[in-house]
Amino acid sequence: MTSSPRRAPTLNVFPKHLGVWEGTYTRIDEQGRVLDRHQSRLTCRIIDGYKWHQNNFYRWPDGRTQSIDFPGEFSEDGVLHFDTPRLRGRAWEAAPDLILLQWEYVNEPGTRLSEMIWLLAEGHRCRVWQHTLQGEYKGVTMIEEHQVSKD
Repeated sequence: MTSSPRRAPTLNVFPKHLGVWEGTYTRIDEQGRVLDRHQSRLTCRIIDGYKWHQNNFYRWPDGRTQSIDFPGEFSEDGVLHFDTPRLRGRAWEAAPDLILLQWEYVNEPGTRLSEMIWLLAEGHRCRVWQHTLQGEYKGVTMIEEHQVSKD
C-alpha cells in the first residue's frame, strides 16, 4: 500500500509573516514593572508547504545573545502544532490580519501563555503574550516588529 503525499493546508495569514522581522520585546509583570527588554530578529519559513521553521535571535543591552529554533507542522486544517523540548502548543489564523497562539513551556509545569500577532500593515506587526502560572496572571510581553526581508 502506498501513502498519498501530504496535502499542504490553505493558509492566508501565515504567509504574510514569512521572512525576517526585527523588533523589541518588553516583558512587564502583573504590577506593571518592566522585567526585561531586549532586541530580536526572527526568521520565519514554511518548508514543503506544511513545515514551519522559525529562528528567534535575541540580543540584550549587556551583550548576551540567544538563538532558539522553533520547528512545527501544519495539520491539514491549517493549525500549526509545536512540540519541542522547549515548548508545546498550537497556532491558528483567527482573522485576515491575526494569528492566535497558545503554548506552555515544557520545563515549567503550570505555565500557559496566549499570544496575539496582529499584522498592522504590510511589514509591521505587534504581538502580545499573556503569561499565567498555575492559573494566575503573571504579566505580559509586548513586541513590536518590522519586516526587514521577505526572504
